[in-house]
Amino acid sequence: MPTENKPSELHTEVKRYRFKGAAGNYVYAGDFDRATAERDALQLRLNASDQRIDERERDKARIDALESNCWDVRFDSSPNGDAGDSSINIEVVGHWMDQPFERVIGENYSENLRAAIDQAMAAPAYPPARPEYPEPELDADADWHMNPCKQRRRDEGASGGVAACNQCEEKIESAITQEAFERWNATHQAGESTESR
Repeated sequence: MPTENKPSELHTEVKRYRFKGAAGNYVYAGDFDRATAERDALQLRLNASDQRIDERERDKARIDALESNCWDVRFDSSPNGDAGDSSINIEVVGHWMDQPFERVIGENYSENLRAAIDQAMAAPAYPPARPEYPEPELDADADWHMNPCKQRRRDEGASGGVAACNQCEEKIESAITQEAFERWNATHQAGESTESR
């Protein structure tokens, strides 16, 4: 038990005590835990607020870049295979006095406008007609041969996350084409087709 009760004048909500013969101020554990929880909650709110401010500043920089460079933002829709859905392609187009007059300086095929503008902001001062990407490395050992459908037809194909037979409409859908292809071959046996007999 404290021998002398002297609340600190700095914080009236958390009482501080001094003990005779002991150095420093002391608080009850409950008061300390409450003050610590309040401090932590305020810090979380401050961090969230700072993050929102940073995001708004980045968005303002993007809008300023669009405006100051007179860039166009173009949207195009393309079908996703036989899924009956479409995806939105976004292009940021700059204008030059020399051929080609219009150049795609930023693009995104997953409906992310911010990513397309960020790519345009990082583009060189005199870019090519379209952004250049490294050539994908082709796996020489990759076998993209699809097994025949369950009716043994040989008109199969895979694209847009769908592996399907183009004659009997049998299909397997997945998030990516390679996964749909692999699932198709795992559930369909290799062998002769009815058309080759």
